[in-house]
Amino acid sequence: MGTQTIDPIIAEVRAVRDAHAARFAYDVAAIFRDIREMQKASGRNCVRHPAWRSAPPLLRATCAMPEWIQVPQVPLRDDGA
Repeated sequence: MGTQTIDPIIAEVRAVRDAHAARFAYDVAAIFRDIREMQKASGRNCVRHPAWRSAPPLLRATCAMPEWIQVPQVPLRDDGA
């Protein structure tokens, strides 16, 4: 295998992200709260979009596997495993 070059910009972004996460002991909820506070303090408008938990009902109802895709039918095990 060849050697992998490290992009200095990516390395810097990862170092800043890691330092920020370390300030909160890598607690995702605390990191998220801090980012939200920084957004509010910036005074800029932050766009929020509703989260998609799954496909919309109409899309779910109309999408089907193409006939040329073979989906194997796997039998369920009866031994409780």
